[in-house]
Amino acid sequence: MKVAIANKLLRLCTLVLLFGLFMPGVGKSEGDVPDGFTPLFNGQDLTGWIGVERDLSPYTFFGWSEQERADKLASWSEEFVKDWTVENGELVNNGNGPYATTAKSYKDFELRLEYKTVAQADSGIYLRMTPQVQIWDYTEEGGKWNIHADKGSGGLFNNQKNVSIPLEFADKPFGQWNSFRITLVGDVVNVWLNDKHVVKDTVMENYWDREKPLIEEGPIQLQTHGGEIRWRNIYIKELTPETVSPFRIGIIGTTTSHVPAAVEYFNKMGARGVARPQKVTAVYVGGMPDNPSSWDRREKYAAECAEAGITVYATIEELLENVDGVMLESVDGRPHLEQVRPVIAAKKPVFIDKPIAGALCDVLEIFRLAQENQVPLFSSSSLRYATSLQKMVQERPLGAIVGCAASSPAYLNEKHPDFYWYAVHGVETLFTVMGPDCVSVSRVKTDGADLATGVWNDGRVGTMRGMRQGSAPYSAMVFAEKGVQEAGGYEGYNLLFDQVAKFFETGIAPIDPRETIAMFAFMSACDESWAAGGKQIALADVLNRAREQKTLTATLTLTPDGKVSWNEDAIDITDIATKIDELAKDGTFVRMIVNNRAAAPAKTLQSVLQAIDKAYFAAYWY
Repeated sequence: MKVAIANKLLRLCTLVLLFGLFMPGVGKSEGDVPDGFTPLFNGQDLTGWIGVERDLSPYTFFGWSEQERADKLASWSEEFVKDWTVENGELVNNGNGPYATTAKSYKDFELRLEYKTVAQADSGIYLRMTPQVQIWDYTEEGGKWNIHADKGSGGLFNNQKNVSIPLEFADKPFGQWNSFRITLVGDVVNVWLNDKHVVKDTVMENYWDREKPLIEEGPIQLQTHGGEIRWRNIYIKELTPETVSPFRIGIIGTTTSHVPAAVEYFNKMGARGVARPQKVTAVYVGGMPDNPSSWDRREKYAAECAEAGITVYATIEELLENVDGVMLESVDGRPHLEQVRPVIAAKKPVFIDKPIAGALCDVLEIFRLAQENQVPLFSSSSLRYATSLQKMVQERPLGAIVGCAASSPAYLNEKHPDFYWYAVHGVETLFTVMGPDCVSVSRVKTDGADLATGVWNDGRVGTMRGMRQGSAPYSAMVFAEKGVQEAGGYEGYNLLFDQVAKFFETGIAPIDPRETIAMFAFMSACDESWAAGGKQIALADVLNRAREQKTLTATLTLTPDGKVSWNEDAIDITDIATKIDELAKDGTFVRMIVNNRAAAPAKTLQSVLQAIDKAYFAAYWY
């Protein structure tokens, strides 16, 4: 709603003064004013506040003429000064009357205040005139456990799609003062209650029109609802791009050209479509020494990051202490599960670049961990967000989609299932068009090409042609009810980074995990089909086998004197391969982690890598 709300409210205050709304007196609020903040309550009278009818939509309020608003405010003023009083430097409400509303409107801000309430009362803080940061009687006697009052105050109660309850209970007992620190940047809210971070980077929904974002500017309101509540030390700091601290992004794996592209986007161009600035501030090098594509470029990209002022950390754990979100960019998918474990444990939102993992059982485990720990996570190829492809999928200009023929390069890497390494781009394109409900696939493979044919649950057919010879375009021929149209293509990384930036701001993954899992089941089934002579393979069977897969993860620790231990037991290097073979006899999927942080001799490392060649090399720490 593009209106000069702040100026209008200031004019309204002048009009309302004529009706005697404000008590005389000017002074400072109790306590020391935090640096950069302005008191909203002076501790003596209602200067700076107006009374506004309960739960009045800002669209209604600002839809009135100025004279109509002035008349309304005047009609509410008598009740306002009766129900809202000042006692001992505290703003006191008796549980009745209109809402105390700031005379000024605010856009992005940090709000600090203290409150104290009583049993059977609940209240809240309306941001830009929109409900609300909730304040509860959290006891069972309060009678609202059925609507999550037992979870405590501070949540965004009126959210329906996004998180509405606080992350932890932080209320103090009745009779004690509680302190709030609240930030609103764009539509994204953070709330600290008594120094506990109870709402993290959560979009506050527009209660008045859920199809729209919050109004751009609006007043702050203190709700009254059924019982006495006291407020004090109410301060605000308006936030601008110059004063808002950036969302700090940490990159794991400087092993791909996607890393300098991300630095260019976030640090130089600036993330698009988000309110809070985002910046790459930390990297962890990583790399897998048995895969030249993962190993040979890592130091070059790390050095470029350091030259750009980005801190290079020796461990993922150190990086996590200094970032707000993570982009897992390791070009080799095999270490992704082990690299993302500490990220999920630290509750950091994470984007995982393609391929999400190097084995289907790892894909499933990554999503299981994220869901179990309620950590936002998604993975995607940049090809998904090609402009023409998204237009076909979102707008359906030719009607319902009945099929798709996608194509992409399909170069192979011996450390990964065939399609995971490069054909994943074409598979992402195919599933973007067709959706997640593929039920089976068959594959034809030659030295120069692949053709995978998938059947969807509604009978539609989609194909992915992967090419290793000749021209290998990224494209999709989309078959629809009213015609056929080519779409897709490579447009760089920025369209994907737009989605990553939005994801970091909202905490909402743009892709259903079910679709990503289906993609990787499709690609795994392609290998099974080829091994079976082109037989059609059911994705459900592939997924069931991956879920039931028995796995064993072991760590080989190397020492400077060339010795090796298997977990904590010493082992001769010549015995490692034999032990792996014995463990794998019953079908166990053996995952090996190599810990070389003590910097063993190069000959020792090479011997160990050769010994684990038949196992799944799951991570390398150095």
